[in-house]
Amino acid sequence: MRIEPTNHIYFRCQFYDNRQICIQDQYEDEENDYETNFDDIYKIKIHEPTLRELMTLQSIYSCKTISDVTELVKLQPTPMIFFKVFLELGMKPMLSYLAFDRNSIGHLLQKEF
Repeated sequence: MRIEPTNHIYFRCQFYDNRQICIQDQYEDEENDYETNFDDIYKIKIHEPTLRELMTLQSIYSCKTISDVTELVKLQPTPMIFFKVFLELGMKPMLSYLAFDRNSIGHLLQKEF
């Protein structure tokens, strides 16, 4: 998604368990005397990694072959770690870093997940 210069970035971090970054669009409500309002057009939930998740991410970076990465991905009990967004990854999900491995992506995008 491309952020337009007219969009606003809103950091919803008042509750530590529900940290979000929202991209908002500003508009004026004609029915309420042109009151300024904001609509969320995109949200990113920020997760705090557990020790297990950090070790898994480090293990992926330590793999020497693509088949090792695929095997590590398949060994995870749930694929949620690859869809979470961590500040440690530059606000990207791990899925974007695994895009080079067709087998890992195929496993993560199965219907059962």
